[in-house]
Amino acid sequence: MADDVGHVDSPERTRNPSPPPELRSNTDLLEADSISNTTFSKHWLFSTLMKLIEEVDKEPESGDEDVTFGLDVDEELQNELCKLWDISMNMDVARFLQEFKAIDILISVIGKSKAPRVTEICVGILGNMACDEEISQVMAENTQLINLIIMLLENRDPPTLVETTRLLYTSLSKSSTSGPWISAVSESEEILDNLIFILSSSTNCDLLKNAGEVIDILLDQREDLCDAWATSRLITALMEAIKQIGCHHSDALEIYFHIFQMFSTTEKGVETLVTCSAGLEVPLMKYLGVLCEDEIVGLDGREACVASTLSVLNILFLSDDSVHDKLISSENLIRIFVKILEALSPLVLMSRSYSSSHDSSENSQNSSSSTSLQTKTDGLDISQNLHQNGDNKTTCGDSCSDAGGSQETNLKPLSSLYRNDSASKDSEAFTAKLSMLYNIVKGFLYDVLCALAEQEDLTVQNILVYLNSSCSRVRLKYLIYIMKEMSNKTFCALEWLSEVANSHKQERLTRIIDDVLSGRNLDRTRSDSGSLQDSYSQ
Repeated sequence: MADDVGHVDSPERTRNPSPPPELRSNTDLLEADSISNTTFSKHWLFSTLMKLIEEVDKEPESGDEDVTFGLDVDEELQNELCKLWDISMNMDVARFLQEFKAIDILISVIGKSKAPRVTEICVGILGNMACDEEISQVMAENTQLINLIIMLLENRDPPTLVETTRLLYTSLSKSSTSGPWISAVSESEEILDNLIFILSSSTNCDLLKNAGEVIDILLDQREDLCDAWATSRLITALMEAIKQIGCHHSDALEIYFHIFQMFSTTEKGVETLVTCSAGLEVPLMKYLGVLCEDEIVGLDGREACVASTLSVLNILFLSDDSVHDKLISSENLIRIFVKILEALSPLVLMSRSYSSSHDSSENSQNSSSSTSLQTKTDGLDISQNLHQNGDNKTTCGDSCSDAGGSQETNLKPLSSLYRNDSASKDSEAFTAKLSMLYNIVKGFLYDVLCALAEQEDLTVQNILVYLNSSCSRVRLKYLIYIMKEMSNKTFCALEWLSEVANSHKQERLTRIIDDVLSGRNLDRTRSDSGSLQDSYSQ
């Protein structure tokens, strides 16, 4: 990798950038009015480009022994270039720049300049221009530009890398123009090493987020990369980056957890995740712990991240004995389940009720289960299965392997869930998002309960004591409702819980289970045992 800052070797770097013919021959342009309907001056824009070209022409050639990398242009020109960078966000300005061959000029400047701020600004301008669909198409046809941007990932200047990864992600995210970019990335032998280096060593959170977005969208669009890039080096680098950005909810963390979830959809990916399970389990559980720190869990905007986290944890739970033993020996995981269900279950009811009221055909097909969409006297009944096929007989146990109910769900990518854009506000998308998370919780919880049924009495008793003494009636109610959906010929989770609660003399828990099963009203405040009140205790 090149060690020079703000500079990259290029076949075209010895050719000095030159202004477009229009700028040389048409003097009227230099005195032109504003661009389209904007207040931005054509004259000022062309003057700034000319100054940039002249400044780059002053730099020594690459073969000179006294070449000094990292020396920037004067502050006045930098300020002018920054103004150009800012106004290039206006699409009228971006199209005007494209009309007069600004892409070729900027490519030439980047290839020759040794000034890191010049390189950063030029790539930033290209990134703004790439937001326009037509300009993005032109860029996708420019092989020199694509190769130059991929090569810039070798750069060691963080601001330049921030803009490089932003341009790369913007180009990859446009389905109509992403093909040439994806092909070039797939053919590059160095890009994965460069991304791993960024993740492992950078302290710039914007850069870490951008690098994660590039990896995420590449894995999302090229399934073969989920195998090819499923290496311990990349997963370890992602975990290093998580240490830098922290385990509180953020867009970057959501992206990283989604990357782990996509790896879990392939056999090689699962093997690699399990190899790294000792380190990977830590940030996953820490995120869930942070999520559940507040008395009432807020899921708004976090549904996809929680789904990815639980999905990957479930894979580790089923595949790695050390993770299995660690998670099953503490009530922390059960506590997380009941707190998430308390926030999730009412949302599931509302979203399903809304969808039902706007889809009469679905109502007629599911008339036998329509009562489950009503609010009962004992609170919320969400016993209707949430699978999108509408088969209310499909349960966690029916749809999964011998290990539990999570396998089918875990193998479904969450690509449609993790990006929080305007489409996620649509009622159908919202219902799908909640249903996916609900089924992941149900599958993972089923696996945990199956494992608990095989544990020694002491481990089971610790869980029972938590449920009986420290878990609110509301949370227990939602837990029991989801367990009602887990009926299975070989293992009935709710029947098992009822039996062990009774045998261990956990009277409050036993009574609440009986109340739920009998349909008695639970929405009342009373003391069940000693000083315990039906408040939102942890």
